[in-house]
Amino acid sequence: MSRRRRHPDHGKSRPQYLRLRRPDPAHDRRQVRRGEFLPGADPVKSVIRSFLRYLVQRRSLSTLQLLGIAVGVAAAVGMTLASRSALRSLEDAVDFLRGGATHTLERLAGPLEEEVLARLLSDPAVRSLAPVIDRQVRLEGDDKIRLLGLDPFLDREVRSITARIGEPESDDARQRLLSAFLFDPQAVLVDEGTAKRLGLAAGSTLPTWQGPLKVVTVFPNPTGEPLIV
Repeated sequence: MSRRRRHPDHGKSRPQYLRLRRPDPAHDRRQVRRGEFLPGADPVKSVIRSFLRYLVQRRSLSTLQLLGIAVGVAAAVGMTLASRSALRSLEDAVDFLRGGATHTLERLAGPLEEEVLARLLSDPAVRSLAPVIDRQVRLEGDDKIRLLGLDPFLDREVRSITARIGEPESDDARQRLLSAFLFDPQAVLVDEGTAKRLGLAAGSTLPTWQGPLKVVTVFPNPTGEPLIV
């Protein structure tokens, strides 16, 4: 039986040969550029340069990103302005109807007794009081409109609606307006929106199921709700 002859160096440790890589000039340049971020360099300038290089290398993508940011900022600003405008309109509407009133006294069914009103008027803790009748009036066309019954003398201390309504140019015209509003039981004041929608003006007649009403003048209404006083 023949045996294989072993190599003389069999079983001995062979030397390991390492293969060295040649230096890459491009790699060295990248290392030099990365040196800008080393301590001692201005980090702000480094970030700006990197950002500008990114914009130049990816122009289309950068343009889309900038457009997206601009649209997002514009939408946020628009929503903020719209919400502020709506909130301001709501505050104006509340101030117009409630004025400087801090408390509201209501009865679930029927009007309040006059004794309660007289007691509140004589209370030194109550600075002012203005009774209000809030009802819905049905017009001839089956449309409903809100009716506020006010006391012009007491209401001036709370809401001052009658003081702001009309605003005639002269004192005589204002006196005639107030006289017509106070002494005519069918006299009403109509807001501008309702007057424009129904084609009403000062001196017009507003037909309702409860009888015709005479329009004394029109007034601006920030609430936007159809309203007669």
